[in-house]
Amino acid sequence: MGIVNDAYIKALLKTVYLKGVYNNKYQNSPILHDIKKESWEGGKEIRYAAQYGNGGNFGSNYNLVATNQTGGVRNLEWAMEPGYAFGLFNINQPEILSTSEERGAYMKALNNKMAGAFDGLSKTLAMYLYGGKAGVIDTVKASATLAATGNTLTITSAGAIKLDVGSRIVFAQGTPTGTLYGSGAYATVTNIDDNDVTFDCQTGLVGVSLSAGDYIELYTARTGNVFSGIEGLPDIIPYFEDRTGNTWASYIATDFRGVDRSVAPSRLAGQFVKNAGTGSTPLTDALVSLLKKTKRAGGINDIIVINDETFEKVGAELGLQRNLWQATNEANPSKQSATAGYNKLGVAFSDAFIGRTVVDPYCPEDKAWMFEMEDLKLYDMGNVSKALDPVANDELGKADIESVGDGGFGDRIGAEINIDKLFTVEPGTSGMYGPELTISANVYANFALRKTASAGVASL
Repeated sequence: MGIVNDAYIKALLKTVYLKGVYNNKYQNSPILHDIKKESWEGGKEIRYAAQYGNGGNFGSNYNLVATNQTGGVRNLEWAMEPGYAFGLFNINQPEILSTSEERGAYMKALNNKMAGAFDGLSKTLAMYLYGGKAGVIDTVKASATLAATGNTLTITSAGAIKLDVGSRIVFAQGTPTGTLYGSGAYATVTNIDDNDVTFDCQTGLVGVSLSAGDYIELYTARTGNVFSGIEGLPDIIPYFEDRTGNTWASYIATDFRGVDRSVAPSRLAGQFVKNAGTGSTPLTDALVSLLKKTKRAGGINDIIVINDETFEKVGAELGLQRNLWQATNEANPSKQSATAGYNKLGVAFSDAFIGRTVVDPYCPEDKAWMFEMEDLKLYDMGNVSKALDPVANDELGKADIESVGDGGFGDRIGAEINIDKLFTVEPGTSGMYGPELTISANVYANFALRKTASAGVASL
């Protein structure tokens, strides 16, 4: 179709290109925007202490207790080692030259690839925050036997948002740290939607039968039995197996940061509440119960983190979408508009109240954490903020692709290690039109939440 039919006039017409590259990816985690970033100034680990008990030397007959004393105060020392996450891309001279001017390209190749690297690294850190050191993305919902190509699994939106076309995943049996199917062979995502992921498998996974409850995890979060991922909320305040059964007993008795938490799980692994499944408001009942427990432990928690789908369920349970209607006619009395829904959720128990709820689509569905936002920190050996800040967002919005920039490289890039405490540049493959360089943004860090007794998680 064309409105000009004269071929000689058509030869005068040019193609008009709109400026810029629009961001059609999902937003990043709003929690990462708010987490305090602390400098990890070298060394092999960070150690920090806690007191979790007073001992048993108290009573009303001094002689009996004094001559048969138990231990006194209970102190312990945590030892936190850095985990690792990175994002990389290749670039060559023809890509730099051919995209150097706006007349020839929508934007510069280096800037475009840097935006993808920073955005992907941010989403990977969010995955570790909510998936733990094993890089848990989601769980398998129904049994399936894997083929070489065209496998499709239904997953939650919280799992789908952590994946992209090209993401590589592995499958763990039964537990987050369980044995990997196919000796660690991976699958590559070929198609992704809100609740479905399609993928092709390496040979080692072909014919493997997955079971409901198996874990979908990030490829390379572990190498063999060595976990190099970053420890997150499920490690620090776990909800594994709803804290029941032999598997949980074995898990909680395994040292975490040098501590056996089984001696006092609620104090050292945080509070836990499971949805009772009864009554007309089981979700909100669980949140109130969790607040009760964290308050009992001395918490003045100022934040609830909850998935957007779960937040909607809480609203539906309370009838808020149906009952909260706001009519407005401020500008023009002849026109009327109405808004249905809600944007805040407060939870109260006695004099304890949480007025701030952060709705984070990266948080696992049907889970909610309570903790003091000031207590959650990301200890980083390098310069993680340089990667996170350009793509960070709060409750709304997402990064402008063009505003991320080139990471400070300009048009001249040389092989070097530890550039700005973030980048490493190394020679890549040599092509027909010159060599490539591999640029990686590297994060050596770990999450810390020190007030474990007054923090908690609800399984909703």
